[in-house]
Amino acid sequence: MHDIWKKKQRVTYYDFSEFVKENHPLETTLHIPKHTFSRFLHEFLQDKCIMKYDNSELHTIIKESIVKAIQEGIHERNELQNHVKDLLKDRKIYFPSALVLDRMIGNITRDAMFNHDTENINLISKIIGKDITSLEFVKEFEIKDQYITFPPMYEGKMGVKKLTSEYNISLQIKEKVQKEDARDSRKIARSLRSGELKPIYVPSLKTLEDRSLVRTRYTLVKDLARNKNRIKSFLHFHGIEIPASFSNNTWSKCFIHWLDTIVMPEISGKYSLDAIVTSSKNLRVSVLQVTRHIKELSTAKEYEEQVTLLRSIPGIGLLTAMTLLTELETINRFESFDKLCGFIGLIPSTHSSGDNDVVGNITRRGHSILRSAIIESAWIAARIDPALTKSYHDYCKRMESNKAIIRIAKKLLSRIRFVLSNKKPYIHCVVKQNKTEPL
Repeated sequence: MHDIWKKKQRVTYYDFSEFVKENHPLETTLHIPKHTFSRFLHEFLQDKCIMKYDNSELHTIIKESIVKAIQEGIHERNELQNHVKDLLKDRKIYFPSALVLDRMIGNITRDAMFNHDTENINLISKIIGKDITSLEFVKEFEIKDQYITFPPMYEGKMGVKKLTSEYNISLQIKEKVQKEDARDSRKIARSLRSGELKPIYVPSLKTLEDRSLVRTRYTLVKDLARNKNRIKSFLHFHGIEIPASFSNNTWSKCFIHWLDTIVMPEISGKYSLDAIVTSSKNLRVSVLQVTRHIKELSTAKEYEEQVTLLRSIPGIGLLTAMTLLTELETINRFESFDKLCGFIGLIPSTHSSGDNDVVGNITRRGHSILRSAIIESAWIAARIDPALTKSYHDYCKRMESNKAIIRIAKKLLSRIRFVLSNKKPYIHCVVKQNKTEPL
């Protein structure tokens, strides 16, 4: 063992077996169990006063020496490895495997090269009054009169001026499979120091409250649709057919009155149906009340002119106009039309590598409320606006209708941006048909 130790500063079971075969060829049939080898190795280390540490303890031992070497100007990987090996030999420390030692030196070197982060981390810790050991403690801190939040909290927090999104911090592949809170904190500090973090736009408190009113209506409409489906499911389950007279006008007052007059064999079934019908009635009343408030809000001086401009565009109604205004607040926050499309989510997903360039469907990242509202308006605009109707039919000749409507939605969004930016109403265009000359 002593001979192997002098060469490698470590003794493995494989090295020991090979050494026995080379130096004692007559004993090739001799088999030494691993537990016997472990006992021999333990006795050898005790006899030579050699210390064997686990990886975490060894990391602590060599860290200070590597940092000091870097400060003295040693940056080459081979020089640092030799420096660490000399240190372990002098202290009679058992060497780890070459792979483990190389990885350990690399991690310590990388952290030491970014020792400027300590100032930022200490600054954040001082401001929030807690030691940063995880992202959970990094709630918010103030730098240059700006509040930045990690991870992003809800937009309506009072006093918040600017937010930044944790998702915009680029992640290396290794960090995706080796995620640690301390590593995330260091990356945030490095990104903050280099100015890579871009704050997101935060609307005013009034806009947030107006937005909540419009979003409440969308929520109530979804709940009402669920209740209607529950009623239909209930009728279908119990074998009750809807009269043919209500086929085209299912949810009229007459239809609801018919639901109230349905007789069930058992009283419990009647109670179940009445409960769902009553819930639907209450939701209809709530939707009507919220819709009235939205109409009143659209006549306020902050929205009246812009709503009139937006409604001049085919396919844009009162609710869609108020949705656009409360969700965007101002169209001037977007430097270009491409950035507006990216915010809403009307851009395709791409995957390019070398000569391969794959363009997929629209990206999932975007503003779902605005995207659905604009696409719904695009279906209407494609029917009533001559120019968009022609474009839609031209697109359908070479692609599916669902993909064609996305391009119509982008054209509609371009009109919305032009109208709000220039404060001019939309002027309807006329499609000219080329007259065919007689044969």
